[in-house]
Amino acid sequence: MFMQNKDEPNRTLIRALLSGDELSMVVRSHIKVEEQVDHFLVLHVVSYKHLEKISLTFAEKCLLAVALGMDEDLIKPLSTLGNIRNKFAHKTDSELTKSDVNNFYKAFSATGKEVLQETIATNSDRPEQLARKYNDMSIREKFALMTIYLHSNIRGLVHDEVERMNALNNEGSL
Repeated sequence: MFMQNKDEPNRTLIRALLSGDELSMVVRSHIKVEEQVDHFLVLHVVSYKHLEKISLTFAEKCLLAVALGMDEDLIKPLSTLGNIRNKFAHKTDSELTKSDVNNFYKAFSATGKEVLQETIATNSDRPEQLARKYNDMSIREKFALMTIYLHSNIRGLVHDEVERMNALNNEGSL
């Protein structure tokens, strides 16, 4: 699901994440992932306009998304991403540390970690500058990879739901 040839949004996002400073990378990562969580919620609630009035935090949106069917394995990495973003939001001279990235990686399920490792080694569409092994990647590259993985997973769920809804609409019009 990560950086497939037909997946221009991921290539564009990873370039954007790797080109800025750490503050912009972390904040942009969080914004892009939260957009996908919001898209997921729009598709799974009856009246999103009422949900918007509640002013949910990112953590609350993620919990609600899981309650509505998003993969429960995503909640820990989403929470960790939120914690990293909060660190940067409250102290703008923060640095993305090895500990931040290690905690982010540990938050993924065993399957998620396998997919991350496999993606690095086998995906021919990844940017040339990225190392072929996770352990050889810089802190920024690891952070960007995990963000793209989250973004792609949620965007895939959104895409699948849109396809399901379109199929139902097509059946209803027959």
